[in-house]
Amino acid sequence: MPRAHRPLLACVLLAAVLGLPAGARAQFRSYQPASGYGYAQTQATSAVTAANQGFRYSPGANGGNWWGCSPYACQTPMNGFLTGAADVMNASGQYEIQHQQANMGREQVKSAHIDNRRKMFDELAYEKANTPPLSANMAANFYEQLQQARNNPPLTEIWEGTPLNHFLTDIRQIQAATGLRGAVVPLDPDTVKHLSLTVGNAKRSSTMLNNGGKLKWPPELDDDRFDPSRKEIDKLFMQATQEAGGDGLSGRTMRALAAAIDQLQDAIDAAINDMTPSDNIRAKSYANQVAASAKLLRDPNIAKQLNGDWAPKGDTVAELIDNMNKNGQRFGPAAPDAKPYYSSFYLSLLQYDLSLAQMASRSSPGMRQ
Repeated sequence: MPRAHRPLLACVLLAAVLGLPAGARAQFRSYQPASGYGYAQTQATSAVTAANQGFRYSPGANGGNWWGCSPYACQTPMNGFLTGAADVMNASGQYEIQHQQANMGREQVKSAHIDNRRKMFDELAYEKANTPPLSANMAANFYEQLQQARNNPPLTEIWEGTPLNHFLTDIRQIQAATGLRGAVVPLDPDTVKHLSLTVGNAKRSSTMLNNGGKLKWPPELDDDRFDPSRKEIDKLFMQATQEAGGDGLSGRTMRALAAAIDQLQDAIDAAINDMTPSDNIRAKSYANQVAASAKLLRDPNIAKQLNGDWAPKGDTVAELIDNMNKNGQRFGPAAPDAKPYYSSFYLSLLQYDLSLAQMASRSSPGMRQ
């Protein structure tokens, strides 16, 4: 074998030893030889010459190597094979580095997730430790409502009985905690008679039932247009009151009374253009009160109130509250003719509540007034 071809064979053998694929032999780069240099058409270089006519073999030319160029001007096949092998190894190393970097990135993401969960847990624990319990919020809310009830609330709220029930709750709590009784605040018997007491959360006036079911119609409804409905309601309301105070309200009477009240409300709506706005509002308000009282007659416990067992009783505020405590009663809304009495009673109940709170604060300095 000629000596000139031994390096090429060495490169082929080296590529085989390194396990390079066949395509790696094409890694060497072509070049443009210097002018005047060329390859002899030998059998060993014929394939290279056929693939690239730019290669010209001229041994010993240009004072360089037998490829006809300086080591820095071109790439030899052996050098190309070695460069390809180095590129493969470099790519493999870069792949391993990038793979490990990706693994490190995934671990950092996992660590960030754990960090976020820990921070979230700490935040929830902080909020839980610094959030007042529900009982404290309810107590603070009641105390705020009580202060509003003590500071000249609107008349509409007084007539609804809202401030009265705040006072009642406060009085019951203080009495249960200390056993004290407030100052003696006398009550007018006529005022007591116009108070409406209910059980539970019912918000209907019972004062219309105090006269055995006899209704006192306002002047706005004393009109020929409302006579048929008004007379029918008078008869059925008294009959329903008597039944409710006895064996219980019958379904026939209840339905007939509801239909008569609906007819009255329709007649009031139809007469809106023939009435002043204030007259129409008062007429509708009274009709709504009658409807609410009619629904109250369906309560199975209403007989106790109609028979006088649950009627408001007491010559003083303390006695009235004692009787209400026995029956578990609260204040209901005022009937239209009872609103002035509610305004007067508000002042009496306020005086009793404040006196009891002051006595409690003196006996227990930590108790709020």
